[in-house]
Amino acid sequence: MLQYLHRIHSKSAPNLVLLHGYGSHMHDLFGLADYFPQFNIFALQAPHSTGMGGYAWYSIQWDNGDKIIEPKEVAAAGASVKAQYELIHQEHGLTGPTVLGGFSQGAILSAQVMLHNPEFAQGYLLMSGYLLPQWNEVPAIEAPVLQTHGVQDPVIPFEWAERGAQKLQHLPNYQFESYAMGHSLNEPCLTSIQKFLGHWGNDASNK
Repeated sequence: MLQYLHRIHSKSAPNLVLLHGYGSHMHDLFGLADYFPQFNIFALQAPHSTGMGGYAWYSIQWDNGDKIIEPKEVAAAGASVKAQYELIHQEHGLTGPTVLGGFSQGAILSAQVMLHNPEFAQGYLLMSGYLLPQWNEVPAIEAPVLQTHGVQDPVIPFEWAERGAQKLQHLPNYQFESYAMGHSLNEPCLTSIQKFLGHWGNDASNK
């Protein structure tokens, strides 16, 4: 099964599940834990080594500079994340709501879960990712969704994120926010994420 890092406050606290990007590892997003003090944090690690201590959720092929991603591989990775979290949920007896979030490749994977199993989480956080072109059907997702992206992103162009935003903009609780940054998370972006997660965090602090 997948490796993961975790910090647990209580069984009833809200849970934030984080999926890192291509070539990164579970310690990367776990480093953001202090920004979300009210949450139980679970930072999962992808299963496929990319070398130099990095990992990937699925393979990326290159064709004349274009990224070729096989949707079936993304679906399989999504199923792996779901299965791992179900084990985590049972092992720790968690009862609070869950927010699934990811950065870059992790955001794409989070979107896969959101679009195909929207009931998995009570909120979704898509950081510097995009929707695959093949994903044209968007179910009726009631859960809050925040998508963030840097307008100077050299890895995943801002236009790719905008195309996905156009597919999601009709959802009742969807937000798309852009920032003056590259393929990263700056302080204004993190502040917006804190505000987005504040609903669940404030609920936890009032218990």
